[in-house]
Amino acid sequence: APYPPRLLFPPRWTDQSFEERYVVESEVPDSERDPEVNPNAERDPTVHPNVRRAPRRVKRRFATPEPAHEIDVSLERTEPLFVTAVAADASFEMDTGPIAFKPTLMFQARTHAVTLRNTGMANLPFECDVFDPKQDKGARPNSRDEKIYSVAPVSGVVAPGGAVELVVRFAPTEVYASCSRTLRVCFPGASADGARDTTVSLNGKALRPWCHFDLAESDYLTSGRRPAGDGSLPEVSSATKVVQFASLGLGARVARRFEVLNPTSEAYEFFWEKTSNGSFRAESERDHSPFRCLTPRGVVAPGKRYEMAFEYAPFEGDAHERLFTFRAPSVNVSVPFLLAGAVTEPRVTLDTACVNFGKCLVGATRRESVTLVNHESVPFKFSFENLVSAAYGDNSREVTFDPPSGTIGPLGEVSIAVAYKPTHEGSRSVNVALNVDRKPNKIRLNVKAETYAIREACALEQDADYGQSVARGALPSAAPSGRPTIALAPAPARNAVSLGRVCVDDVATRRVSVANEGELTFEAEWSLGLNSRLSVSPEYFSVAPGERRVCEIAYRPNRTETLRESDAVLTVVNGRSYAFVIEADARKPLLVFSSRDVVFGPALIEANSSKHQNAPKNARVLTLTNQDSSPLTVDCAFDSVGDDDAGAVVLV
Repeated sequence: APYPPRLLFPPRWTDQSFEERYVVESEVPDSERDPEVNPNAERDPTVHPNVRRAPRRVKRRFATPEPAHEIDVSLERTEPLFVTAVAADASFEMDTGPIAFKPTLMFQARTHAVTLRNTGMANLPFECDVFDPKQDKGARPNSRDEKIYSVAPVSGVVAPGGAVELVVRFAPTEVYASCSRTLRVCFPGASADGARDTTVSLNGKALRPWCHFDLAESDYLTSGRRPAGDGSLPEVSSATKVVQFASLGLGARVARRFEVLNPTSEAYEFFWEKTSNGSFRAESERDHSPFRCLTPRGVVAPGKRYEMAFEYAPFEGDAHERLFTFRAPSVNVSVPFLLAGAVTEPRVTLDTACVNFGKCLVGATRRESVTLVNHESVPFKFSFENLVSAAYGDNSREVTFDPPSGTIGPLGEVSIAVAYKPTHEGSRSVNVALNVDRKPNKIRLNVKAETYAIREACALEQDADYGQSVARGALPSAAPSGRPTIALAPAPARNAVSLGRVCVDDVATRRVSVANEGELTFEAEWSLGLNSRLSVSPEYFSVAPGERRVCEIAYRPNRTETLRESDAVLTVVNGRSYAFVIEADARKPLLVFSSRDVVFGPALIEANSSKHQNAPKNARVLTLTNQDSSPLTVDCAFDSVGDDDAGAVVLV
């Protein structure tokens, strides 16, 4: 039958399925917790028997019950199940000849490999152990004797046709009368008629040295990590012991310590000798080697250990070597040592190697940020050096940093603001060196920019009737509007703008044009001081490359006054400024009326008031005389009158 719609796909379930749920674990009854009643009860040693544990929520696993199902008999069928197995006895090949190790010093080791090959058709499990054939089977082996020989791997399985290499290691820690042992390889599961095990005889000889250096073996001389010899490195033999140092940067002091063991029953005196300069007593003060021995001499007691210490403090270079010799004259011991030090550069870097500001204006400040990252677990101090400009040398101070110096914490980051204020026009490339404490190489930061100067052209447009202008030496020219112009001089020069005589409540204007002859857009603004009768439009504007903007200066006097030395300043942002001196005379117009009063006397009311517009019957003459030096425009305005008097007075 098909599955219901909600169970279109059968649930995934096996006999190993489980689900986790939180349950409340209640207190175990005293009868179950008492060992006398319940011998299998386990008591928590950290909980006092009189203390009852409060119930708590714990996660438990529960077996998932088998989903409900029905067997479809119509689909039932029988499938054959084929089972294949291989039954074979242990069959192997192994060299069972005796193994004799060469005489070995105490605390040293020698190894020998034996190959076990499975020649059968089934997997071959094996187990290895080493025992003393002269010791009774029931006797407990000595723990020190067990460490003479070891084998690896101790157990395993060899696939059919495969092989495994058994490595036998001889490492004596004491001089024994007999080092004869037997290696036994057992094969669990072998039949009684087959080979159940095999044995290999082991033998060796342990020697007691005068001293043993508890120092890990180094492959510095054999792995090719030593710098190529150029005549400055000392020649060393293969028996030389190597002590390696790793310094994180320059100026750090690194100490290495190891112990010397005297396994004999006789005490002896020792001292360290520098191969090149003799002993420490005759050491030259001019020797600036970064290596220093902290235990130049001493006495090793019988059966005791003596700690040796060397210090490595590099201040230059990246790799150093020095030969020392351990000497004990009383026991005729001389062991060469090679001290090899390497300087690891601290992983302190900038997130970028170049900062490109693009196009910049001369005198304008641009800012970018870089991040100094410390990947080490120790703090470092940093500081920026003097700048070196590819175009202007050491005198360049165009790039500044905030902060210019400081300390970066372990595994930390520091954001540094880079400010660039160019003083010259052209392509710029400035190299900055960042010094990091203990870092042998400086961090380089390149700052690039294309700097452009603001090239503006300011001119004063004049009216056709305007007389001589202003700025001495200025030559008039024609503006795009057709008006004559006079080029303006930048500060500290002052450009005079004369508005002449202006009537009260009248407006006098002058136009100033600003053209952009450079490569970048610039902005400009006006400052007119405290005179409220002066205004300019627009006060703040921007000029794109190749464009021209016109500003209009307006003077609107509301009383009689004389402007002298009234200042106005046009300032180009990050550029030059232009100072103006505005002069004007505000006067009332010299217009004389023949009479102040016009009296019409009694007049009859017209029946049709609209006829008087064409032929006024009652008229008076008012004479206006212009006593000024310039023409005047007169606009007559009447006070408001009633609706009945509207149109009664007409000017002709």
